[in-house]
Amino acid sequence: MVNEEYPQEEGQVQYQSVPVSPNELYANAIQEEKVRNIISQLDPDNQLQEIEMRIRGYKKNVFSQDWEKIDESIPEPPKLLISRFISYLGGIMNQNTIHGNLNENQVNKIMKQVIEYVTDELDTHVEEYGFDRKLIVEVEKRIPVKKIKVYPDGTKDITYFDELRKFKVMKSVGTDYTEMTRIGDIIINSCFFVLTRALEGQEAKRMWKALSLTESYNTSSQKSKFGEALKFWK
Repeated sequence: MVNEEYPQEEGQVQYQSVPVSPNELYANAIQEEKVRNIISQLDPDNQLQEIEMRIRGYKKNVFSQDWEKIDESIPEPPKLLISRFISYLGGIMNQNTIHGNLNENQVNKIMKQVIEYVTDELDTHVEEYGFDRKLIVEVEKRIPVKKIKVYPDGTKDITYFDELRKFKVMKSVGTDYTEMTRIGDIIINSCFFVLTRALEGQEAKRMWKALSLTESYNTSSQKSKFGEALKFWK
């Protein structure tokens, strides 16, 4: 077989592909997978799903990664409560926030607004959200009774007395402040930790550092496809 040589124009740079070893390809793939996992775990959409499940009274099994009800006998909060809070949190816990650059004063102002909203929402809808616990109990009560006895001659004998009767009534057992505090803490703490990730732009800096490290593993002339896919973060 004859190797053909093609003449190069003057001043033209000839590029040669650099062979990449299997170890380099494997290391690059592992690094990119780590970055994907980090992004997935820190994705606000996934965090909102976790908040919803925890508000509903579920916990994640660390072995199977499945959500399990903590106590089947305890009813879940109303869907309206969950929908309102998740909708509100979606405006704070998003990509724009975690990749922002907030200072301490801005974080404090946002947290003040979150606390005020959560407090007002829970206090205003105590009965609607089922925090006003009520039980059906049986009580005894004496009621006045009139007894009439009619004789054959038409005369009447009327007597009055009290009779003890049983009734079922709805009785309030107080507001479930423990449940209100549990839901409030889940929401407020989640917001706080998301905002601190954006403090002084540290989340964005970590992300770009991870992407830069990924790019350094790619020694071929072709750029990392994963790095290209994340260009919009610049």
